[in-house]
Amino acid sequence: EFDLDIVAVVNDTVGTMMTCGYEDRNCEVGLIAEVDILNPSRAGCQIADLCGSGVGYEKMTSGMYLGEIVRQILIDLTKQGLLFRGQISERLRTRGIFETKFLSQIESDRLALLQVRRILQQLGLDSTCEDSIVVKEVCGAVSRRAAQLYGAGLAAIVEKRREDQGLEHMRITVGVDGTLYKLHPQ
Repeated sequence: EFDLDIVAVVNDTVGTMMTCGYEDRNCEVGLIAEVDILNPSRAGCQIADLCGSGVGYEKMTSGMYLGEIVRQILIDLTKQGLLFRGQISERLRTRGIFETKFLSQIESDRLALLQVRRILQQLGLDSTCEDSIVVKEVCGAVSRRAAQLYGAGLAAIVEKRREDQGLEHMRITVGVDGTLYKLHPQ
C-alpha cells in the first residue's frame, strides 16, 4: 500500500549514537540506561551490539534490576536483624515490589527521611526512621556501584578504541538516553 524505500533500521541505542553523532562527530558510543522492567530487550549499552541484554554485567547496572538488587539486600539485612525489626514481610518477599523508581525517589536529595518512611510504608514495609536511613544508604550504594561498573565498562571500550586506532590520546563522546539516565537524581 505504501511506496517506501527503507534506508536503515536501527535500534534505540544505535539511534542514540547516531543522533548524538549528528551534533558531535566524536560520538562513537551509544548507551541506553533504562528502567523499563517489562521490556528487558531495551536495556544495556551498545556499540554495534557489543554488549546488551541478558549479560550478567547488565544485571548489575541496568535500571531494570537495580530495585530488585535493593530488595535482595534489604532481605539480607532483615535476616541479620538490622532492618524492619528482623521481620521479613510477605511484601518484601515479593519479587519486583521494590521498583527502580522507588530507588530514584529515595535517593533524591530533596527527600526527607519521613518521606522515605512513607514510601516504605506504601510498599507495606513497617519501618522506623533508622530503617529509612539504612534503606537510603543501600539505595545510594547500589546506584553508585551500578554507575561505577557502567563507567568502567565504557572506559574499557573507549580504551580499546584508542588502542585500535594507535592514538596516545583520544577524544570521544558517548551518546546517552533512557529513563534511568533521565530520571535518576544522581
